[in-house]
Amino acid sequence: MSSTPDKKTPIGIKGFLTLTLINMVGSLPLGVARGLGAFIGWACWQVKDKGSKVTLENIRLCYPDKTDEERYQLSRASVIETGRLAAEICVIQKHSFEWLKPKLLKVVGEDLIKEEIAKGKGLILLAPHIGNWEVLSLTLPTYGELTALYQPPKQAYLEGLIKRAREKTGATLVPTNRRGIVKLLSSLKNGGITAVLPDQNPGKGHGEFSPFFGHPAYTMTTVHGFAQRSKCSIIMGLVKRVPGGFETHFFKAPDGIDSPELDVSLAALNKGVEECIAHCPEQYQWEYKRFKNIPPGGEPRYLF
Repeated sequence: MSSTPDKKTPIGIKGFLTLTLINMVGSLPLGVARGLGAFIGWACWQVKDKGSKVTLENIRLCYPDKTDEERYQLSRASVIETGRLAAEICVIQKHSFEWLKPKLLKVVGEDLIKEEIAKGKGLILLAPHIGNWEVLSLTLPTYGELTALYQPPKQAYLEGLIKRAREKTGATLVPTNRRGIVKLLSSLKNGGITAVLPDQNPGKGHGEFSPFFGHPAYTMTTVHGFAQRSKCSIIMGLVKRVPGGFETHFFKAPDGIDSPELDVSLAALNKGVEECIAHCPEQYQWEYKRFKNIPPGGEPRYLF
């Protein structure tokens, strides 16, 4: 897959260099790219860049029962895994799905997703920032019609590359506006699939505080709204990075996630994310500032 931008998109020198780098890394064998990414992650850890500091703080907050050494080792492993992720995404974007198929080594819980889709009432797959969620979005259209919300990147020259990569297996991307949401809900009501990254910080007015690892986290209400309006099924999913490729895992969502009571639904959503993280905590993107929003009277985080 070409990383050449659309002809009408001005990219400038920075954009040209960025796309050239993506293309170069994307041309590497998967194992070599992962090795390069691991080295970059290790280097970031050595200099304690901002992502490393946020990772340490999040793991300190979320794992109070671990020793300082255990938290240090988990934080270091997470930063290195994020480096692997960045490099392997370049490779996956460049290649076809036929290239990827032999690297999809195992699917756990496939009966679950097939059973839920067979009900014909639509399916929301909640996929936290674990492993490689881009691989998951490429595999979902093999199970049914996938419609997903899409927010264009700030760097306009990357938009064509990202859209082509995400749509190459048949997904339909819709904008994050009223028209896009109407299309997504229509797809769900007709038995389609959508995928949501449930551990993002929502915009103001689109979330409520709910416990996440025992701390209040501003949690999106979008999933609750979709579920109540479409009466669809909800499950969890992730793609784990393993030697030679990837493993896909589907899980039942916690009880209460489809509750009409918002606080019950949000608590179940965050519990589901926690359960996914427990599967491979080192592959979670801990450098995301999950606790940057604080409730009234709460303690500010990330003061560095």
